[in-house]
Amino acid sequence: AEFIVFSRPGFRFKQAEGIKVISMPAVNISSTQIRRDIHEGISVKKFLPGPVYDYINKKNFYRRRI
Repeated sequence: AEFIVFSRPGFRFKQAEGIKVISMPAVNISSTQIRRDIHEGISVKKFLPGPVYDYINKKNFYRRRI
């Protein structure tokens, strides 16, 4: 099995057996901020792949509980 890591500005990963580092265009948002925005009702659609966005909405993850 391989562990896949996406590079992020300011962080470096050493190549090691079982770890694959993938480069991609930088997105200036953290997963913590994505969760906070969803909780506050702010759209994060532009930061997530469609299936991930749909799954989070379907399961009501990170939403305010009433």
